[in-house]
Amino acid sequence: MNTPEPLIRLDDPDMRGAEAAMLRAAEAARDEARKAGLTIPVWENGVVVRKHPDELEAEEEAVEVVG
Repeated sequence: MNTPEPLIRLDDPDMRGAEAAMLRAAEAARDEARKAGLTIPVWENGVVVRKHPDELEAEEEAVEVVG
């Protein structure tokens, strides 16, 4: 029986920088929202909530300290 090849291969040159690129894009989106005074929709506990970028970064820092 043939095993299908994974759709995303970690050794794929196109995928190597994908995570870093997504992190840069998320940071840029937070910066733009902050400048415009907007909130960002986030999926949390099964619902979409809107949070200020500073609140998101504070939560991320708290997770880094604990984890």
